[in-house]
Amino acid sequence: PVISQSKQLTGEPEQVYGLTWAADQNSIIFASKRTGPAQLYQASVSENSVQPLLIGIGEYAAPSVSVDGKTLIFHYQRLLNDLAVTTLGETCAATNITFDQFHLWPRLSPSGQRVASVLRHLDHTERLCLTDLNTKASSVISDRMARYPCWLNEQEIVFLSPDFSAHQTDLFGIDVATREAHWLSQFPGEAQWLAIHPDGKKVA
Repeated sequence: PVISQSKQLTGEPEQVYGLTWAADQNSIIFASKRTGPAQLYQASVSENSVQPLLIGIGEYAAPSVSVDGKTLIFHYQRLLNDLAVTTLGETCAATNITFDQFHLWPRLSPSGQRVASVLRHLDHTERLCLTDLNTKASSVISDRMARYPCWLNEQEIVFLSPDFSAHQTDLFGIDVATREAHWLSQFPGEAQWLAIHPDGKKVA
């Protein structure tokens, strides 16, 4: 896409800890330390305004919204980094999905029923994790080092897997049903962040 114009949505210096488009396509939900701990805010593109979305104890970061706009998941840092969920509407209340775990980079599946995240263990290894929002059951689905998961479709997740000894980063896809991983590409050095093109054939 060609960027024909840019628009500043916030007017003060602040660190942002993740952002996502809301389902209305006219606002952005983001995490920021505006008034202390990182909390969730919603910035309207057309009205050029920012409103608190979810304020509470602890820190909220890495928001991800379902396609229908009803479900928002994020990681909630108090002592650890648990997954939390809220239903967007007139009132928002955070509910824990996991307890006493350390999750990073959560992403909702296209159906909004499952979450892909990276679970950090006590030895600091980071593994791809799948969480069912209905049962709140979480399971590690790969033994490879994993970072920045993205859903290719409802059945496949792609993720970056750094190989520090070889100074490279591999891109893998994994079938969530069979849990079979397959190599897709390789990047020199340490690659960070991952985005899937809507056609499912290109990544950034």
